[in-house]
Amino acid sequence: MFTKKEQEQIAQRYRNGDVDGVIDEVWQRTDKQLRKGVMDGYGKTGYDVNDFDTVMQLNSNVGVFSAFKSYRMHNELKTNLTDENGKKLPFDKFLTNYRKVDKEYNVNYLRSEYNMSQRQAQAANKWSDFEKSKDLYPNLKYMPSRSAEPRQNHKQYYGKVKPINDPVWDTLMPPLAWGCNCWVQATDEPSESTSIEAPLPIDGVVGNPGKQKKVFSNKHPFVKGLPKEQKENVGKFLSQMKDKHLSDEYVSSKVGKGKLKVSLNAAQESFGQNLDLAFNTTSNHGKTFELKGSNKDAPLNYNKTDGDLSIFDKNKNSFEKYNKGKSLSKLKQSFLGLDFSGKITRGNVNSIAGDLINGFKANDGCLFVIAKNNSKTSILNKGTALEQAVKQLQNDLL
Repeated sequence: MFTKKEQEQIAQRYRNGDVDGVIDEVWQRTDKQLRKGVMDGYGKTGYDVNDFDTVMQLNSNVGVFSAFKSYRMHNELKTNLTDENGKKLPFDKFLTNYRKVDKEYNVNYLRSEYNMSQRQAQAANKWSDFEKSKDLYPNLKYMPSRSAEPRQNHKQYYGKVKPINDPVWDTLMPPLAWGCNCWVQATDEPSESTSIEAPLPIDGVVGNPGKQKKVFSNKHPFVKGLPKEQKENVGKFLSQMKDKHLSDEYVSSKVGKGKLKVSLNAAQESFGQNLDLAFNTTSNHGKTFELKGSNKDAPLNYNKTDGDLSIFDKNKNSFEKYNKGKSLSKLKQSFLGLDFSGKITRGNVNSIAGDLINGFKANDGCLFVIAKNNSKTSILNKGTALEQAVKQLQNDLL
């Protein structure tokens, strides 16, 4: 993963005591490789809202795992800094030790971790498909391994059929082990009448990534057993890295005739609502919608215009995002997302349209409003007449 020159530079930083816990470059390279495994395994097109949510959580999970792995590597290297008498080793001898540890962590381990990330992401994608088709195919069937030398202890599951909601699938969703090539398919075949003893999860790997939306669990040896203080150190490092590295990293997919891009550092407190608005807007109207990093003032961008989302409340000003100190207050041009969540009716559509027209007049920077009602959306542009606004909201949202 690192060139010889890079290894020398990192080793020198370790030896000089310039590393406190997790070294940036080691985490970043590991995280990048495992995120590539997730994206290669899950695929990159045709996402729905649940797919985006799953992929984001899988990416977040391997990022956390990468930090704990880098921290463990750091702890191991500390034991290689001195000889048996506690004297610091000459650099050439420490470099030899460093390269052995680096090969173990960043070549051997990483190869297996990438493969597992890819397989787990594939399994998560399949689980999403199973959920979507469960009305037609309510059961799942465990299929034989595609490996040249299948594991004997997995053969007991071959051909077994259980409902998709059976808890056995919490841990029976392949891969059941590192390198496992068993698989599962949806079926309408009758379910097994006898119970199936579910396997134990792989040490540190979740049993069903589609349900848990993780690749690695906190029982992995890199995480398990670390003292609380050391876990807190890793958490602080991850917080710093979100702003430093992840704000411009995106998961993207075609949605309808448009494209949806989601930052790996998207604000989590309103992530689900923002994602729902973005997905439905892109599905219905095309163009490109972005959920930006959490360090941005306006968390959304649609058709090259920044914006933010409000939830409709008849007792509040829908344009409160433009109030002093709010996310849209400093922008010369922006849009407002407004989620009605079923609260717009034929009885109040006229008054709502009037409020929106008045909102445009009071906020010169607002170019358009994306009104959302469940999965329906309507884009109301500045300058729209009241009569036209009422008609548009009725046609698009009701």
